[in-house]
Amino acid sequence: MATDKTCTCVEERAKAVTSQDSPSIDVDFMEKGALEANSATPFEFNFYDRGNWGIILHCWSSGFVSGGFSAFLMGVVAGYLNVNADIIRGLQNMSSLPNVFSILMGIVSDSRPIFGYRRRPYLVFGWIMSTTAYSVMAVMGLPEPYFCVGPDGDYLLDQEPCNPDADQYYVPLMICLFTANIGLLVSGSAGRGLMVEYARAEAEERRGRTQTVLSMVGLVGQFSSLLVAGFGFNGRLFNGTWDQRYQLGFRQYVSIFAVASLIAGLSCIRHVREGVGSDVSLRKYCWQAWSLFESKAVAAAGLYFFVRAILAKVFTTASFWVMMEWAGVKSLQMQLCSLLGVFASLLGSWLLQKYMLNVSWRKIMLVATVTCTAMDALPTFLTIFGIVRDQYFYLGESIVSAIPE
Repeated sequence: MATDKTCTCVEERAKAVTSQDSPSIDVDFMEKGALEANSATPFEFNFYDRGNWGIILHCWSSGFVSGGFSAFLMGVVAGYLNVNADIIRGLQNMSSLPNVFSILMGIVSDSRPIFGYRRRPYLVFGWIMSTTAYSVMAVMGLPEPYFCVGPDGDYLLDQEPCNPDADQYYVPLMICLFTANIGLLVSGSAGRGLMVEYARAEAEERRGRTQTVLSMVGLVGQFSSLLVAGFGFNGRLFNGTWDQRYQLGFRQYVSIFAVASLIAGLSCIRHVREGVGSDVSLRKYCWQAWSLFESKAVAAAGLYFFVRAILAKVFTTASFWVMMEWAGVKSLQMQLCSLLGVFASLLGSWLLQKYMLNVSWRKIMLVATVTCTAMDALPTFLTIFGIVRDQYFYLGESIVSAIPE
């Protein structure tokens, strides 16, 4: 009796989400979820439905913006400004610090709707933050490079630096990157929450396919970013190999990310399909989350991700300069190998959603992690001990490390 009354109240309060291309589908993602959705007409994600274009552009832009971070560090921070390795590692850690608050942001998005919506306002607000941060970087520009530039466009590394204070310019860049990543955190948490709701509304035998497809969209965005970095931001001033006159400058490069963030934010204003939600008690929400975490399966998964995050972030500050100095890696080579890594991720995602939706995630992660770690250790140690120092041999890491992801 109580259950029937609860379902009736929920149905009266909820506003249904109807696909433009499938008017028979009547699913309220915010209130009922998959378990109470009409099993006769389960949700199917449609790329041609304008109501889904917002989340598609969000996923693509997330991959595009995050994919340019390595080129930014290698070309601008290490190459142009000649910042020390320990500071570069600190920049990487600071830029990823907002990810620590993903759970907190997810709780806020779940329990505190804005104008009646749990996802859309957070998506828009996050992308506005990223747009602002990249726009500020484009306006600021860069000082003169650390080293003097010769007639051929290469740095004169054997001479005294022309601008020895250039390596101090990383501070405003770090602030802007930190702000941009906070924006990615806000929009990303809301986007992942929306994808989970889509997955819950799918038929059981297809559950998780929408998430995988949208993850592949993000990888396509990352692939696009690597193409831009490899063939458009490969000037000699930024640790590249081509004439700087025919390559993007710093202002042009970061402006591309500002435009991509702006397009994603604007698309999320109207083209995100979600129902209307209401406030949820934070105390009740946290208590339910804790009750869920007490289950053996969820606790095991949480422990796995906790330990994996610790081990995955163990780095040495020398790794960046081992790659650049000992292995002789340039920007184009790094981006090309990263492109192969994205292809590996796309292939893995396709295989996962096609054949392995019901395969144990423990077996998948165990085999992928152990195999790829062993494959990565060989070129790394051979480079460190000076046995084989080749750019493409060393950069196999960017390919094999993408497979477990």
